[in-house]
Amino acid sequence: MFANSAKSIAKKALGSNGKFNLVASVASASSASSRSVTTLTETLMAQVPEKQKKIAALKKEHGKKVIGEVTIDQCIGGARGVKCMLWETSNLDSEEGIRFRGLTIPDCQKVLPTYSGVAGDGEPLLESLIWLLLTSEVPTKEQVDTLTAELHARSELPPNVIPLLNSLPKDMHPMTQFTIGLNACQVD
Repeated sequence: MFANSAKSIAKKALGSNGKFNLVASVASASSASSRSVTTLTETLMAQVPEKQKKIAALKKEHGKKVIGEVTIDQCIGGARGVKCMLWETSNLDSEEGIRFRGLTIPDCQKVLPTYSGVAGDGEPLLESLIWLLLTSEVPTKEQVDTLTAELHARSELPPNVIPLLNSLPKDMHPMTQFTIGLNACQVD
């Protein structure tokens, strides 16, 4: 339904034979570096209205259509095999493995920015995968660095959180502590 720009960029970088194409990758990177760096927020603000329109159009045109049947076994089994959710970010296939915005893990390793800045030179930076999942775009190293800086700037805990966490019973379940700590961060 939605155009998958990450998949098209990866196809260019991987080439028709599935092998990493350094020339295409460098050309893509040089054209990306000639434009100004956009933040994740700016990228999402540009994308969201269009996605909202597409979802509204899908609901209007196809909202009443039946897309399948559900058995009692599927209900008891956690809705396994039930086609009931629109997804874009990732897909887990028992035969093929996981894909992120249409890209396999090896594809991601070849096209996403790494610590060195060179796609394919090490493991992708976590922030590059976050960008890909949220926007469906393969980010530049500069975009990833901007996101990393923004996340670091937001990493300071409010002063009330540490004393609260230290006051919790030591045998409290870790996820309960995590939830309490996370909720305590919402002071602004």
